[in-house]
Amino acid sequence: MKQTLGQAITIPAGLSVKLTGEQAKVRSHLLGSSKAGTYKLKEELQFKAGEEIEIVGKIPKGILPAFLLDESEDGEVTVQQVANAITALNGETKVADLGKYLKTKITAAMRDEAVAFLEQQTSGDSENATLEEVVQAMQDLDEEDETLWVDEKPNRDIITENIGKTITDEIYDEAYSAVFESEDE
Repeated sequence: MKQTLGQAITIPAGLSVKLTGEQAKVRSHLLGSSKAGTYKLKEELQFKAGEEIEIVGKIPKGILPAFLLDESEDGEVTVQQVANAITALNGETKVADLGKYLKTKITAAMRDEAVAFLEQQTSGDSENATLEEVVQAMQDLDEEDETLWVDEKPNRDIITENIGKTITDEIYDEAYSAVFESEDE
């Protein structure tokens, strides 16, 4: 999901980010190869407050605060932001601590909703691979190694082994479409 940055940040090298054509153009010398608008950073990359970006995979805790400063359309803090704060605070769920971290008032109901959201995410992660994980695994495949491909598609068994989680048909097809079919357009 795209996020509008609440503050200027530097994203470390090695992470994958989705960028617009304009964002990529001005930073092209710092970017690795692209698949479907997703770039693996060769060097750290700076973004200004207010820019929209999407980090593929987990957001490192060191840059998480830049993502927490966004507000929802009605000006209220979102469940996702509270969940991100819980993650950044190593699982701390005290309403006062979360409110201090987010610099806004947090209700117990909002905290409980964020905790439930995180539990749902964690239980889902342990069973099935996420779209982001499968996209990243497909992007990381060596296109020259013929053993990694079956019928012109990435070998699902190898991707499953690399991720260590089950890949649903829907996620595999969606990841394949995002990584390979958009390149042809």
